[in-house]
Amino acid sequence: MIKLLKNKEVRRTLILQIIVTIAGCIVCFTVSNRAGIIAIILSSFLILIHYISTYERYRKIAELASDINLILHGDNAITMGDYSEGELGILHSEIYKMTIRLREQQQKLMNDKVYLADSIADISSVTLSISPTYFI
Repeated sequence: MIKLLKNKEVRRTLILQIIVTIAGCIVCFTVSNRAGIIAIILSSFLILIHYISTYERYRKIAELASDINLILHGDNAITMGDYSEGELGILHSEIYKMTIRLREQQQKLMNDKVYLADSIADISSVTLSISPTYFI
């Protein structure tokens, strides 16, 4: 959770939430002490819920980055169940499509390489089969 606070956007959001909470609690305490205490408790819970969800989102982003790293290093397996909905699901889907397209292009390049090697071998065998007596 501490790593999360290293992010500038998260720190800025936390500071703004604390400022709004303090201002709201001051207003509530002017009405009554009970209202101020309830405002502090509710604000604390809302901030906690926000940071737990933010932490989970960052954890899933880190997992997705790890999956991408595995794919880049030759691992062909990519799981679809971990990212079902939301913006991470969309991002995962697009990465999956890109991975499939890159694999297809790699396969086409390998087929072209084999075809080129076969063509060169055929050309070599044709030039070797020509008798040197024809050139005299």
